Amino acid sequence: LKQVGLPSVKIYGGGGSWQQAVQSSTFCICPQGQGRSAFALVESIQLGCIPVYLYTGEEWLPYRGSDADWSQYALAADAGNFSGLEDVAAKILTIWNDSSKLLAMQHRMHSLIKTHFSHKGLVLQLSSFLQGASNTSLRCRTLPATPSPKGEVIPLIKKRTDRTK
Repeated sequence: LKQVGLPSVKIYGGGGSWQQAVQSSTFCICPQGQGRSAFALVESIQLGCIPVYLYTGEEWLPYRGSDADWSQYALAADAGNFSGLEDVAAKILTIWNDSSKLLAMQHRMHSLIKTHFSHKGLVLQLSSFLQGASNTSLRCRTLPATPSPKGEVIPLIKKRTDRTK
């Protein structure tokens, strides 16, 4: 990383505060958790670190296609696709070398903390969405199928086939 002009990578290995490690970083790698997303995404945003979301299979992020789209303040890549990882590394380098782009991403990220990435903000987004208001950044999308441990695809919602009362 130093060869291409990026600072060293910080790896939190215990001791001290992980929050301080995140707050003192510009980019934070946020791998997908056991579910579709990761708590680290919101934690890094709240602590001022641009999240780099690494997922497998299908990206699952809130606010895509809205006025609060992730492309304005975060990066994402399929961890199972080497060219996707190369692309996100190149984007990090480009952003790091363009202070105006970096500051714009950080500013946009900070501007959304209260309205999208706090408990109160999320409740307001959900409430607006459920009431059909146009001022919400939440969008509906079809749930992707979930692969089983055996590799077969299991739909998340099964169609009801019995018509018994």
